[in-house]
Amino acid sequence: MNRINNRATLAAVLLGCFMCQAGLGCGYIFGALLKHIVAEFEWSRAAFSLSAAPLLLAMGGGQVLVGQMVERAGARAVLSSAVLLLGGSLMLFC
Repeated sequence: MNRINNRATLAAVLLGCFMCQAGLGCGYIFGALLKHIVAEFEWSRAAFSLSAAPLLLAMGGGQVLVGQMVERAGARAVLSSAVLLLGGSLMLFC
């Protein structure tokens, strides 16, 4: 019985790590696609880089809010909610 619980816990932790990395990947993909998108849409590099600013500002501001939520509700509740929201948004928009 204990072995099954450990496997389930490991699977849940790995799934949570995967979802967190998937969310971060959406932000870090900008640099890898820079040349292709700039060439396709004939944008300047500055215009393309400016498009990343709202994401970076949201991540910076969100860290403060998430930190306060973790203090009030606990890390498990906040991270579980975040994984559900990210998974739902990926299913909705991908």
